Amino acid sequence: MRDKDDIENIKIKSFNSTYFSFIENDVALMRKRFHLTV
Repeated sequence: MRDKDDIENIKIKSFNSTYFSFIENDVALMRKRFHLTV
């Protein structure tokens, strides 16, 4: 039972980290575009 919970937690953590890095890349792209248009 404990092992299953640990695996789920690891899945959630890895998903969150990839999701947040994805958002950071999006923000960086938007800033680049913004600087190009200004």
